[in-house]
Amino acid sequence: MGILSDKLKGQRALVCLWCLFGLTASLLIYFFSTNQTLITIDLFFMGTLIYAPATLIGLMINEAVPKFAVGVSTGFIGFFQYVLGEVGATALIGILVDKFG
Repeated sequence: MGILSDKLKGQRALVCLWCLFGLTASLLIYFFSTNQTLITIDLFFMGTLIYAPATLIGLMINEAVPKFAVGVSTGFIGFFQYVLGEVGATALIGILVDKFG
């Protein structure tokens, strides 16, 4: 995905948007397919389409800050992506499981 965004002259947000559309299509395939081989291949693509935007967001942040702040920006984006994102997702799933079983 990084090579694709470089070919598009650094339009990383556009690649992230394409990944989200691809992820939507991939989720539909996953939910409605009964073929085990297709589901396995689809899970591979889902993993790629989920983690590519996370990496590209880090690249976008690092391109936007001065050189002396790259380490801090990488640390902050990692903190907010993984710590707060994982806590929020886990809490939401816990609330949904409590409510709907």
